[in-house]
Amino acid sequence: MGKQLHSIFVAAVTSLLGFLISSIVTTVHHGTNTLGQEFGGGLMPWVPIAMVTSFGLAAPACGVIATVQGARLVSLAGGVVVTLGMLITAFARSEIHVFITHGIIMGIGCSLVYIGIYESVKTEFTRNRNIVYGILGCISVLGHFTHPLIQNMIDVYHWRGTLLILTGILMNIIPLSCLLPGASYRSDVPETSPAQEGLINDMNKRLTVRTALAKRPNGIRLSARRDSEDLETLWNQKTDERHVFAKGFRILAVMKIWRKTGFYGLLFAAILYGYGVSVIRGHIQQYVHERSFAVSAGSETLLIVFGVSVCVLTLLQGVVTNYFLDPVYWYVILATVGGLLTFVFIIPLPLSIIFVYTALLGMSFAGTGREITASIIINLAGEDNFAFPFGICVFVSTIAMSLGTPSTAWVLKKAHSYKPVFAIAAVAMAMAAIIIFLLQKKLKRTSLQLERSRSRAFSDDDSGVVLVTSL
Repeated sequence: MGKQLHSIFVAAVTSLLGFLISSIVTTVHHGTNTLGQEFGGGLMPWVPIAMVTSFGLAAPACGVIATVQGARLVSLAGGVVVTLGMLITAFARSEIHVFITHGIIMGIGCSLVYIGIYESVKTEFTRNRNIVYGILGCISVLGHFTHPLIQNMIDVYHWRGTLLILTGILMNIIPLSCLLPGASYRSDVPETSPAQEGLINDMNKRLTVRTALAKRPNGIRLSARRDSEDLETLWNQKTDERHVFAKGFRILAVMKIWRKTGFYGLLFAAILYGYGVSVIRGHIQQYVHERSFAVSAGSETLLIVFGVSVCVLTLLQGVVTNYFLDPVYWYVILATVGGLLTFVFIIPLPLSIIFVYTALLGMSFAGTGREITASIIINLAGEDNFAFPFGICVFVSTIAMSLGTPSTAWVLKKAHSYKPVFAIAAVAMAMAAIIIFLLQKKLKRTSLQLERSRSRAFSDDDSGVVLVTSL
């Protein structure tokens, strides 16, 4: 009962933290106009870009720290950074000050908390992990609907007072992070038979020889040491290397994810789909304006329809991928839907069809989002080495999504038409689906290998040496 109650707490805390992070992103993106009126200058439009860039760049490093030190420390550090960033911004006196604190520092803090909550779900849950990821994604999306509330707060309390209020709210991240599982939580595994223990180094495709202590009836005790503990040893090991990052490179060398072809395919697919969907999101409102539709209601409602569809399907897909369909197949289906439907913009569309398309695009975006890629990466990299590959995936997809709208603005300017812009988006999303479809066997085979590796071990000999191999 205690274990189940703790799992419920972790699910609730991670969902609440995801909601707060989404609210921060919304505050930065929509609050820039207010800050621009206060300070003026041309640097303020770059604040959201700085936040997104720092968020993506910090994700891989946050993944390494989460792998070694656990989700609790990462999320706790992120809570401190986010709170300080918001507090210092409230006393900003220049646009450069806002750019650094509200853009760069807030982005790094959000990245720490973001990686921490996904690592927490991975660590705490095994059987119903996809369902919890669905709940996490659904509640996180709701944070993007806080813009009207924040704008009302700015109207009443001025932007400095609003940031102080938000600072008090964000301070709750610190105690909430203390409820997340830490690094020591990974070692709290029950005693099992030798064939069921953590014998296999999931990431190292090599023969491992482990000596044992004669504490079992058969004279053999098998080591249950895990990859995260190997990384922690490297992290704490003193080294005489001259370069500062040499230890970091040695830690990354332990993670054999670099040898997985499916991982590179997943990264490339994340880049293509993220780029394509960002093009649509960045241009569809202006497309509605230029088509002389209902400017006041139509364009703004599109984003609401998109968000609601993302929220609903994220919750639904947690159940589907947990019980009925593999996440790889789900990714292929939803990415294909998004890519093929985008080709309809080659012909003029009425506003009603655009609304239907936006809802379906939101479903496609949810079906290829971080919750699905997290499940795929766990199968691909192994549970102990999830955070760093996930951080790499967050990095590439974030950068791709930030480049979509600016890069296609040049195409729009030259062509004076949205057809080539939407065609580029459609091709990118369709190519993402094709890549995952072609690599599904490698992704599935890797998943089967990880399952077999946990149940296959070679027995002992008279010298008390245990041979363990990973497929």
